[in-house]
Amino acid sequence: MTQNPPTNKSMNSPEIDPSAFCYRSIYEFLHGSKTVDLSDMWMSLTVTKEGLLKYGHQEDDLIIHCTYNARNCYNKTNSIVVVNAYPSPRYGLCHTISINQLSLQNVTTPGLALGLRLTLNIQRDEYFNLLSPEYGARLLVHPAGTYPTLQRGGVVLQPGTKTYVSVRMRKIDRLPWPYGECTYEFEESPLAYHLRKTGQHELLKHRIYTYEYCQTLCRDAYLLKQCDCSEEISQGNSNFCDPCNITQAECRTRFLKGFNRNPNYRECNRFCKPACSDIRYDLTVSRSEWPNSQHQYYILKRWPKLKEKFGPGATESNNSYQNEDLNPVHLQYIKSNFLRVHVFIQEMNYLSVKDVPAYATSQLFADLGGCLGLYIGVS
Repeated sequence: MTQNPPTNKSMNSPEIDPSAFCYRSIYEFLHGSKTVDLSDMWMSLTVTKEGLLKYGHQEDDLIIHCTYNARNCYNKTNSIVVVNAYPSPRYGLCHTISINQLSLQNVTTPGLALGLRLTLNIQRDEYFNLLSPEYGARLLVHPAGTYPTLQRGGVVLQPGTKTYVSVRMRKIDRLPWPYGECTYEFEESPLAYHLRKTGQHELLKHRIYTYEYCQTLCRDAYLLKQCDCSEEISQGNSNFCDPCNITQAECRTRFLKGFNRNPNYRECNRFCKPACSDIRYDLTVSRSEWPNSQHQYYILKRWPKLKEKFGPGATESNNSYQNEDLNPVHLQYIKSNFLRVHVFIQEMNYLSVKDVPAYATSQLFADLGGCLGLYIGVS
């Protein structure tokens, strides 16, 4: 999951280290944009990796409530899930949720009764509106152990709604040479050979190969070579590009804006082939308005910590079950900042797509033997 970068309001806080950000005026941002809809503004984002990790939307602030298969994700003895943070200069501080207990990793029952349920707080007042034109969060369902590449798109989650995401797996098996071009492991990929050849082998961390991660890693490798800093992947001696370093910042902006027209882009397409064994998840999404006016009171009663997150503008509370005129300030705050999402398995089967040879070698020899026998018989 991902949220947008911190706001300029939070950057001005006395508790924030000024070295984590590089200050620019709004006019300087606008002047650097070359598109009418400002869709290229993310290329000028001025947050360091350390700034994202420290001041981005933290797990405890983002995930208000979590259950998996009707069990609380967190308790005093152990946790069902593990949450890892992935800082992304484009998407902010992302969080990957994976199941911690082996006994719960295999799904045995499909449908709405089970699955992962989350209540999220998007913290609307901490958005940097120039770089984040919409409110919400983004959800990506990806195979366990793979790097979360949000270039796939994902599902956008809207505050004030409950989103149902039903998941169905699709497994694709491709044939390698001589029938086609695909890659099994990163260690065997053309990109890994190129990185070892150029002395960038420290970038090879994730062994599970995906086409999207290969493209991201390849782009970062060329950025590291050209600007001496990285954009998404930071391993070994490489660091995220420092926006306060004018040379790095300008080099990064030029690189990102011209990468698709650069010969390096064609090299990345040559290095990165589809995975020989690829798992995809087809999602069906539906939404409903959440919460209704009566359910809001039970939310406050069940999750009292929500009141601490309301801020000075919503400190009043409802003190009686009999009160049907629920506090409109609380209701508006919840609808503006909170959302629910329910991810579940749609069916206990999956779609399998396999490449098969159109004409196998064994069939060729069988046909040759048959023809040879026919000719000998005729002679």
